[in-house]
Amino acid sequence: MAQSGFIESEDLFFELFAETFGLDKLQYLVPEYPFEDIYGYPRRIDYALMSGVEKYALEIDGQRYHDPTQVAKDKFIDDLIRQNSLVYQGWTVYRWAYRQLTQSREQVKSELVQFLGHNPLLQLWAEFLPHQRAGEVASGDLELREHQAVALDELARLRREGKTLALLTHATGTGKTTTAVLDAKRVGLPVLFLAHTRELVEQAAHTFVRLWPEAEVTIEDGDGRRSLARGKESLKRREGCDAAGSDEHEKDVFAGKVTVSSVQYVSRNLSQYAPEQFGYLVIDEAHHATSRTYKEVIGHFKTRFLLGLTATPERMDGQSLLDIFQHVAHRMDLKTAIELGELVPIRCVRVKTNVDLSSVRFNGFRYQAKDLEEKLRIPERDRLIVQTYLELTPGERAVVFCVNVAHAERLAELFCAAGVEARSVSGRQSRVERQQILSDYGAGAIQVLCACDILNEGWDSPETRVLLMARPTLSKVIYLQQLGRGTRKAPGKESLLVVDFVDNGNRYNQGVSLHRLFKIREYMAGRLALAPVERIAEERAAWEATRVSQDLPEAFAHLHLWLKDIEVVDLFDWQHAIEHMWSHRRLAMELGVSDDTVINWVRKGKVVADHVVPLGKRTFYYFEPERAEEIRRVTNTPPRLPIYDEFFLFVRQADRVFSYKPVLLAAMIELADTGGRVGVDRLVERFASFYQERQRCGLPVEAPKAKMARIENLTNDEIRVVLFEMPFEKFERKGYFRRCRELTEVEWHPSLWAKLTVADKATLLSEAELQIEDYYSRRVAPKR
Repeated sequence: MAQSGFIESEDLFFELFAETFGLDKLQYLVPEYPFEDIYGYPRRIDYALMSGVEKYALEIDGQRYHDPTQVAKDKFIDDLIRQNSLVYQGWTVYRWAYRQLTQSREQVKSELVQFLGHNPLLQLWAEFLPHQRAGEVASGDLELREHQAVALDELARLRREGKTLALLTHATGTGKTTTAVLDAKRVGLPVLFLAHTRELVEQAAHTFVRLWPEAEVTIEDGDGRRSLARGKESLKRREGCDAAGSDEHEKDVFAGKVTVSSVQYVSRNLSQYAPEQFGYLVIDEAHHATSRTYKEVIGHFKTRFLLGLTATPERMDGQSLLDIFQHVAHRMDLKTAIELGELVPIRCVRVKTNVDLSSVRFNGFRYQAKDLEEKLRIPERDRLIVQTYLELTPGERAVVFCVNVAHAERLAELFCAAGVEARSVSGRQSRVERQQILSDYGAGAIQVLCACDILNEGWDSPETRVLLMARPTLSKVIYLQQLGRGTRKAPGKESLLVVDFVDNGNRYNQGVSLHRLFKIREYMAGRLALAPVERIAEERAAWEATRVSQDLPEAFAHLHLWLKDIEVVDLFDWQHAIEHMWSHRRLAMELGVSDDTVINWVRKGKVVADHVVPLGKRTFYYFEPERAEEIRRVTNTPPRLPIYDEFFLFVRQADRVFSYKPVLLAAMIELADTGGRVGVDRLVERFASFYQERQRCGLPVEAPKAKMARIENLTNDEIRVVLFEMPFEKFERKGYFRRCRELTEVEWHPSLWAKLTVADKATLLSEAELQIEDYYSRRVAPKR
């Protein structure tokens, strides 16, 4: 990112992102994300974003940044290497110029939606989570051999060890589907079985019917839903549930549901499926899982177990399918990994400071760097960090996460002055120098590393026994990444000690800490915060047994602690508080009014928001969904009509400011397939051709101030922006049109499209033609 206007552009981009997708989505955006280019040199991505399918690199550039005529030749080539490296490593790269953020705000927001989808399914970054070790779940371990029982036992073993995915490979015709059905039946969770051809879908469905007769087996495809079986046992259980109202019975009935479909059908209709709808997902012919369609589906569902079936586990590039599955969607979260013993338990000490961060500016989940640096340039706080290490864990290998490079260097000097071998490590150092420092630390020649972001990801140190969180952060991603640097097991490593330095903030800019992140309300210095359940119970019992005698439990012996009573931690998290609420934009859509209308209601006191989030100069309003009808009554807003009736009323009440809406409506009717879908490229082409034809015929193209009036100077991308920013957005806001997950298509709302008859479509086309004729006769003066 160009240095000029860095802070301002950062705030502008976060503001546009929040306006487009909502404040709750900000937590998934990671600024200055580190990566290495193809030559091994450290680089940074302005903003990194991950869905279950893609890794996005979002870049903001100065006006001269990519113009080879205005920048040094070496700089231009260096940037090409950087971008090519990102593409090579699987990143999808999108760029905006700083001027676009300031002068073309709506265009940037429209492009964000176009690139990422209207409601993108985003995920937290998972580099800090444990990969499932290939040696433990290699495909060879799961071969059926002579008995399918061996494979079933192996699958059961993997689940007992906390594994969430497996790959079953054997020659075609040897019963992989049979094994999958029997395993799914044993697990007893709702099943989704996906294949890529109709024949395989039918075969799998009948295998389920034959081997699991008590299950309710349904095929879902382009012909609708077809129920193949509802076994006698399933019906008996349902009758028992109806009679007794038993939760256990209801769970048993639901667990016997099996859905078999094609991956193409599910991909086209993903919005109809809840991410948690299925507990067990089977991917047949899993060697196709590298395709975007499969990745989208796998990334959407949050299942408890994923089983891939294939007779061809090898890919042309030699990459393991298991690695692909892990990369796409399925990794164990850190808390679960610790509870299952995959990672070392964590103890925590909270050290409170008197530093006040309440006035530090922040943009949703990140402190403004300049403000934070100024606030924390306090020698007393730095000395407290060093003193805490000396008092709690002298001699232990520790990593201190610092505010910036200068802070890291300053702390390293303080540690050395106190007799502790310490070094700072940062991106300013050469790769050779950094590697030498990390090597010395691993060997024990250095006791303390002071780092900024350089160790946030891509580096693990089993030797690290202490993490000192000296950098306040609002980002759960950054905090989790930092935690992951010390969670690996090592001989003699009983636990990892995390020291949270807790500065004073307000309710909306209180930094992330271990207890706040994992919702652990009770705190006692040094006690296990995350560990297997039985270990936590054992330590609590040991503590209670020794509390009267004041003898320190053995587990605490290596910590120099003054034990205190249990403290209750304030776990308020505004992002969590609003995640189920409706933003003012969503409320406006539900009520059929504009965003500004809802904002004015709040500002005039007509409506009270349930949660108000102040972020700098902007204020965001949130509402409990069940209040929608109450707000409608208070504001005298007419109730929305059924979508069919409301749509026709909307069409007839066109504002006629531009010609765009009727032109778009006609194109959406004429180009839609039988399912109401339209390719975006075809839609843009049809939209543009209307104005190009008028220009060729010497007719008025549009009002002089309208962008389409300059049709001869517009690129396809610029026309696309006009289309989605203006007419499409108006239909979309009302829920009549929407963008598809594939991003290459848009569609009519399914229930509206299903109600439209041939006569209705003819009527709408006639109405569009009349509105176009009326617009040009009344609003646009003929050419002279």
